[in-house]
Amino acid sequence: MSQGFRSRYDEMRDNNLADDKKPKKKEDGLYYTGISHTRSLCLLMADGKRHFFNYAYLISGEFEVHRDINVIRLNFASFTVELSGYALEELFMTMLEHSARIVTLLDARYVISLNANEPAVLTMQVHPKE
Repeated sequence: MSQGFRSRYDEMRDNNLADDKKPKKKEDGLYYTGISHTRSLCLLMADGKRHFFNYAYLISGEFEVHRDINVIRLNFASFTVELSGYALEELFMTMLEHSARIVTLLDARYVISLNANEPAVLTMQVHPKE
């Protein structure tokens, strides 16, 4: 048995797997921080519906500031995603780096309880391209 396999087997047996190959949790598992070959963006809708999009098919992104509301538009190969809410610039930058993992829709009545710098996505729209 090779040394590498034995070492990995011991880690697995002790339930102490190396964290470099799986997404690490940064404040709730919302971001990728380790090395990963496949990265996807998962959108959690208010009704429990989920969409995921592979970053490999992300063609372009756009960030707009409209008075109070920010808008992020993502153009994937076969879908267009539009997110709007408050303080979305940091979220946009994590999408630029392909490190945003999960984006959750927030009910507008809970925005008051957030920090001013914390992103709050209030609407999500997913449109298939024709």
